[in-house]
Amino acid sequence: MSSAYRFGRFELRPDRRLLLVEGEAVALGTRAFDLLVALVERRERVATKGELLEAVWPGLVVEENNLQVQVNALRKLLGPQSIATLAGRGYRFVEPIELVADAGQPLRVARVAHNLPHERTRFIGREVELAECAQWLAESRLVTLTGIGGCGKSRLAAEVARRGATQFVDGVRRIDLAPVSSPERVVGEVARAWQVVEERQCPLDEALPRQLGSRHVLLVLDNCEHLLDACAELVDCLLDMCDHVHVLATSREPLGVEGEHVLAVRPLDLPPEGAGVDAATGSAAVRLFVDRARHVVPAFDLADHNVAVVIDVCRRLDGIALALELAAARLATLSLEDLQRMLSDRFRLLTAGGRGLARHQALHATLQWSYDTLNADEQRLLRWLSVFAGGWTLASAAAVCRADEPEIEVADRLRRIVDKSLVELVRQPDGGARYGMLETVRQFALDQLLAHGEARPARDAHLDHFIGVAQALCERMSESTEIAYERIEVELQNFMAAHQWCDENHISAELGLVLVTRLRRYLGERCPFSVGERLFQQALARPGAQSETLARADALFSLGQHLCWSGRRADAAGILRDAQRIAEIHQAPDIQSLSLTLLLHAQLIAGDSVAAEETARRAFEIAQSSETGLVRACAWAGRGTVHQFAGRYDEASSAMDEAMALIPDGDPSNLAYVLRLRARASIGAGRLADARAQTARSLTLARHLMSLPELQPTIETAARLAAALGDFERSAWTQGVSDALAGRIGIEANAFDDPALARLRARPVEVLGPEQCAAKRAAGMGAAPDSAIDEVLAWLQRASAET
Repeated sequence: MSSAYRFGRFELRPDRRLLLVEGEAVALGTRAFDLLVALVERRERVATKGELLEAVWPGLVVEENNLQVQVNALRKLLGPQSIATLAGRGYRFVEPIELVADAGQPLRVARVAHNLPHERTRFIGREVELAECAQWLAESRLVTLTGIGGCGKSRLAAEVARRGATQFVDGVRRIDLAPVSSPERVVGEVARAWQVVEERQCPLDEALPRQLGSRHVLLVLDNCEHLLDACAELVDCLLDMCDHVHVLATSREPLGVEGEHVLAVRPLDLPPEGAGVDAATGSAAVRLFVDRARHVVPAFDLADHNVAVVIDVCRRLDGIALALELAAARLATLSLEDLQRMLSDRFRLLTAGGRGLARHQALHATLQWSYDTLNADEQRLLRWLSVFAGGWTLASAAAVCRADEPEIEVADRLRRIVDKSLVELVRQPDGGARYGMLETVRQFALDQLLAHGEARPARDAHLDHFIGVAQALCERMSESTEIAYERIEVELQNFMAAHQWCDENHISAELGLVLVTRLRRYLGERCPFSVGERLFQQALARPGAQSETLARADALFSLGQHLCWSGRRADAAGILRDAQRIAEIHQAPDIQSLSLTLLLHAQLIAGDSVAAEETARRAFEIAQSSETGLVRACAWAGRGTVHQFAGRYDEASSAMDEAMALIPDGDPSNLAYVLRLRARASIGAGRLADARAQTARSLTLARHLMSLPELQPTIETAARLAAALGDFERSAWTQGVSDALAGRIGIEANAFDDPALARLRARPVEVLGPEQCAAKRAAGMGAAPDSAIDEVLAWLQRASAET
């Protein structure tokens, strides 16, 4: 006894995993079938997206668009009105259903003739691609799966054909063109698969479309890349003359036939670094590797002790299916750790190893084949593109790689390389275009670059270009800090690669100094402080960087500023004195004044107010000869800080107002800094309503920019303000938030309290007692950073009667 559900022409038999249309079985993917059962079983109510994801992908973490793809596939089969979408809630199956108590009668299973291979390993992942490919195959009649060699195009095409075979009542045929070397043989191979014979006075290329006629068939043309013209000509003819012939092709580049829908087959999805076992099993790359590893090591399993290594292997192999299979096969003679270590020589390691993989080429050979199809200019471009890290724009490619040629020539060559799946084009949210390579392809191209003796000129060109990019972005900081930071983040890997290249002994050390100093604000505001400190020190320590040049003075100032931002003002003092001294030799007032302005902070913390007063005076005097408004603003801020530490709060506020008037409109970072200093002066003066507004504005700017050296001390200022308002529990909690941020970004908390603020810092302990104060601080430290910052900002912005 078994039950079934009937609706319209359909009958669903969950226990036998069958869906029938008028008594004949329909091919339906595993996920789509599970989703249909889940919806039918919940037909009396709305099924939420969460419970459907759990029902269809139990125990896996998948993106929500996977669910939408499967819903679309079911609607295509069952009808667009069969499943209703309730915005923000989920889905509901709305077809009238009849429950059939006994569904044991024999089935009329549709049998479609095909020659698809009987796979010996499981098909893993690709649920979205399967559904998308099936949908487009039904709509466009020609779908071409493109992608780098070894990414899994052939296996995906076979699985699509197998699952959709019943839709082609006259058969499915797969023709593997990999062993076919002559274009003239293409028609003959296809004709032989369909048992088409040459007619009298009618050659095969005419007999084939005539004999297929109106038959409903699917032709799978596998591995077309070396016979593109012949395949395109045949497919064009078949689509013109046969109304019901559908073609699914695989190739490393499109066929270029009218009406072709191209689907790029990307590598398998990868888990994030640091993922645990549960999260890692949500990755198709990990599941494939583990499955294939079990073929050679039956006891192999993913566990806490090896998950990090498995993730690293999958990520280093870019999720390329062939590479993962070859790597897993190596576990027959290697430990997992040995495999991981030997991936630095991946092309020697990952060669076909066994008869089961004999149909595959070695990983290196698949790339070599694609490389050999490029002309000499395209090969050179691919080689030179390997010096980029993290992608590039067309403008960058033209600047680094062209040999006195128009940019349009580079664009045309780049397009042809993209067509051959060696480079990926990624459309940006703003409509721009960015290009990238899989690391495996990049390593191959880099090997070719070294073999041609071009590594030095290519990397030199890359360094020169990105120094220029850094300079342009530095100049743009005062106009639009946020846009400049966004561009730096996009190109950060390229900047780091350029910095590393500066270690080469033929590179002028001054170039390395220039590069890091142009990035100093970004390194201070968006990166962990240890990163910026390391880069500045590396640049300053290189041979040749010790000469007392203006570039060294600028780099010393950058390091000193970085140390001050992190709260280590005493460590910065000697470095800033050296920067000021060298800048004075070169008559560079900007670096002189800025170095002195930071130095006075170290003197104030050390309690030497007399020296700080003199340093502030000198900094202000030198700044008057500067043409840069920001330099003069910093000198005013330094003067105001000296007044603040001396308790002269009115003078401090006036100086900060002068500073704010000089800061450019597009520089919210420095405006946030001066507003914070202004708020501290207002707290000292007892103008708490002003302090609240200024702190709120400073925190809003820092929050928008995600400026690390401003977020933490501004929240610390909010803690002092809460104490001044008598809200000691909030002060202790906010101090905890500040301490957590300080630890997170590697800076010292409470690093710059003047005497009045230091007294306010102690008040929560005095009023609440050590235990209650510590508990409140611990609660603040344990709060989620983003929500904690939002809470502090909401409190600052809230109207308050007591202020």
